[in-house]
Amino acid sequence: MIYYASRTLDDAQENYTTTEKELLAIVFALDKFLSYLLGSRVVVFTDHATLKYLLKMADSKPRLIRWML
Repeated sequence: MIYYASRTLDDAQENYTTTEKELLAIVFALDKFLSYLLGSRVVVFTDHATLKYLLKMADSKPRLIRWML
């Protein structure tokens, strides 16, 4: 199956950094398709290098850490 989903950013989200927007898109997709993903192993592939190392960074923003959990 192939699905498509989109949404607009609110005023506050438009001011997010590129990294925050990339992670927001992942969180949105996982939340949107949660019913299809339950019980499955999910691996997220991204070409955004910062996201790959976000958990290792000691000074990550708390919002980003929450989204990753």
